[in-house]
Amino acid sequence: MMVKYTKHAKKNVVIRLIPPVAGVLLLAFIFLLTTYMAKQTVSGVADETLLYVRQTCERYDNYVSDDKTKDLINLQEKAISIAMYEQYGVTIHKDILDAYVVDENFTGVVVTDKAGNCVLSSGEDAKILFEKELKNDSVSQILEHPEKSYMERLQIREKTYDFAVVARVGVTGLILCYHEVELRPMGVNEISLDTMLSGHQFKMDGMVVITNGEIVLNTNENHVQGQSVVGCPIDITDDTVWREGRITKLKYNGKRWYGRQMRYKQYRLYVVYPSSQVFATRTTILAFSTAIYIFFLLVLTFLRNRSAQNTMREMQKQFRIINAVGSIYKLNLLIHLDTGEWEAIKMPGEVGAVLQKQATAKVMLESYIQNFVGQAYRGAYQKFVNLSDLDERLKGESYITFVSENDFGICACSILTPQCWDAKGHVTSVVFAVRDVTADIQKMKQKQMGALA
Repeated sequence: MMVKYTKHAKKNVVIRLIPPVAGVLLLAFIFLLTTYMAKQTVSGVADETLLYVRQTCERYDNYVSDDKTKDLINLQEKAISIAMYEQYGVTIHKDILDAYVVDENFTGVVVTDKAGNCVLSSGEDAKILFEKELKNDSVSQILEHPEKSYMERLQIREKTYDFAVVARVGVTGLILCYHEVELRPMGVNEISLDTMLSGHQFKMDGMVVITNGEIVLNTNENHVQGQSVVGCPIDITDDTVWREGRITKLKYNGKRWYGRQMRYKQYRLYVVYPSSQVFATRTTILAFSTAIYIFFLLVLTFLRNRSAQNTMREMQKQFRIINAVGSIYKLNLLIHLDTGEWEAIKMPGEVGAVLQKQATAKVMLESYIQNFVGQAYRGAYQKFVNLSDLDERLKGESYITFVSENDFGICACSILTPQCWDAKGHVTSVVFAVRDVTADIQKMKQKQMGALA
């Protein structure tokens, strides 16, 4: 009976699958680890960039605030100037107001009585602006406390106005001066969000966008400067898209980007980075790791081929030995002591007809004894082929032999030779070989008889 190699084949397949499976798992682990590290890195860079943009907005606000304060103080001084006319005996009338508005280059003036009602005005919509926008508690308190003043910049419909209110000197009442703030083009040396940020190169090719919720106030990408937030390629209109305090993945220009957002006063600050920059380190590490892995597989394949060639040469050597042995021995079997199985290396037809039906080595040997060993030798032969103590009997021996004779007077020399050992040094398989020595014994007997004669 031939040994089935299914288990060994499956074991070999599993062993061969270990390197590629381990390599894939290792590369997957490296991918996940470098992805996590890349997101942590871009998160830190985004925080740093948003902090810089926020500081830029703060500097700009401070500049605008200083500029606004200067304008309001200048307007207040003009209001104080006309409020002192009556102290010097100059009666304020319409012509004086009209001339003063033209001379001082502001939009209008309103004069009130001690009850806070408008008695005189000059300029476009002066009385209407006072009645609707500035007849409030802050202005009324100046009538009770003339030392106070009121200054403010207000957005009225589509226009912006600077207002200054002071008490009349010498007469109870108020003087209100106002001036429409005109947005003028920035000079080359003037500060704006555009001049403070546009063209700035941020780490990892970051793109910064500053909006007020309606339009893009500034960005370091000029092609979205001044656009409506609705038309901006970056999805900044839907707040639900952005994860608060965390990196958000989004699409821009058909590619994946990663970004963060922050709010500061009236500003909404966004910074986004292309995925190629975010995962540049991951790509490099993966490429390097893959190259090492491929090199390892090539080395492993080379070593396997070398091992296979050595194994093939060893098998060819063993095959030649077996062929040589087969020419001497009429029966040659391999017996596995650990499994009780056996396989034929060489087995003549008449012997095979008897033994090939036997399932185990023990039963096969019993059948061999009953059919091919003479009655007088069977007891000793059974002890010779006893598999239970064969490991003990082979210790320190290259082989053991037994000469027997069958019922037809044919002599045979049986040999048991160790073939394989386990890790503890116990024999796990042996070669059972039988050689016809009838002619040798007859020659030996003839020599012995000739010597006696």
